[in-house]
Amino acid sequence: MALIILTACLIVPSLAPAASVKLNLEFTVSYNVTSNMDGVDPKVMEPTKASYLNFLVGGGVNYKFSKVETGIKGAAGYTYYLTADGKIEDIADAAPQDYSYIRALASAWVRYTGRILTVDLTDDIVRTRSLSDVYGPQTDALGDRYLFTDNVASLQFRFKVRAKTRLLAKYSYEMLVFPKPENEAVQQYQPADSTEHRGYFRAEYDLNTRNTVFFDAQGGQRIFATREISGFETHFVDYNFYQGLLGYRHRFNERNDLEIAGGAYYRDFINEVNLKFEDYTTPLGRVTFNSELAEKYKLNLQGEYGTSTYGQNIFYDYINGTASFKYFFTRKLIAQLDALYNYNTFDRKRNERELLWKEDRVDSIYVGRVLVFWDLIQKNKEPILRTQVGYEHKVRDSNLDSRQDYLIPGMWVSYDTTIDYYFVEISFLPMLLVGR
Repeated sequence: MALIILTACLIVPSLAPAASVKLNLEFTVSYNVTSNMDGVDPKVMEPTKASYLNFLVGGGVNYKFSKVETGIKGAAGYTYYLTADGKIEDIADAAPQDYSYIRALASAWVRYTGRILTVDLTDDIVRTRSLSDVYGPQTDALGDRYLFTDNVASLQFRFKVRAKTRLLAKYSYEMLVFPKPENEAVQQYQPADSTEHRGYFRAEYDLNTRNTVFFDAQGGQRIFATREISGFETHFVDYNFYQGLLGYRHRFNERNDLEIAGGAYYRDFINEVNLKFEDYTTPLGRVTFNSELAEKYKLNLQGEYGTSTYGQNIFYDYINGTASFKYFFTRKLIAQLDALYNYNTFDRKRNERELLWKEDRVDSIYVGRVLVFWDLIQKNKEPILRTQVGYEHKVRDSNLDSRQDYLIPGMWVSYDTTIDYYFVEISFLPMLLVGR
């Protein structure tokens, strides 16, 4: 982040006549409630119910001149826990305020746009508690217990070789860091810090104005840190990964398009200690349909077969279906409905669980979400004063949910869970534009 800010300062001299500066500010307050902070089975353990306030102050500066654009935006604030009641808190005698923390969301970028080449240097950082906010439901971590900071820096080159041909090459570096948990009773289950290198290449060719074929390939490596708990070291297996996809996109008209892609994924486990994981190759497939009418509606439907992209000594293949529908009652009042279904299969041989599980673990995950946005004040179609309300319901139904599903007496856990989350938020978003 510091490198990008320094670069921006060096390339931005005094404001030129053709330049423009856009300044956005943000002041946000929200009230949040979760019924199951750890994502545990309520039939086995009393879940921690928590409520908290988010206070955020942020903004952004976007500066354009000639072929270069640079900017920085973000928000920093404080999350204050009002309540946190459950069995785990009773064990450690933890107070709700122990979980309060400084929250941060920030992005910085520099872009050069030429006739053939576009270069993007970006850095994104987030400090929060929900891994699914970063990796989606494929994390297998549905709770919000552990605080973390995720930072991703990337360098991207886009080439427009000809009118019908586009190429993209990108490198990214990610750091995921978890500080010591506020509650020592859950320290042994804390995720490990990790770093990831990833390279990405994509090529697109337009057969005509409606049909495009593409190929993308990516590969990288994720390395996990060793954790020490009560004098004992806990190791997590590292891995290399490689993925290739060949796809086709058809635009029916200006509102509707369909994309189909298929390929394969290979994971190579390295630096294994105590456990022996099987390297594996799995097919990938994705079908996506989009339909949109400006300021009327936006629909996204997707079906996917793949493998988990992030895991700590646990990996699975999944079948995924998602639907998202956004409807504009008016330009200022918008509702959004989201639905997700995941069918996850954890191969016990691949995950070195043959001596623990009686059969492969299979989870069905259901997520439903409703959001309502109401812009009380707008200027030039930009929100100035916005209110939001939202509700989310998550269910994980696993076949491993009782002692009878395990081979070792006394070593069992239920992966069933139900989580309800809702929030109310109000944001003040003033904007100032200078220049053209």
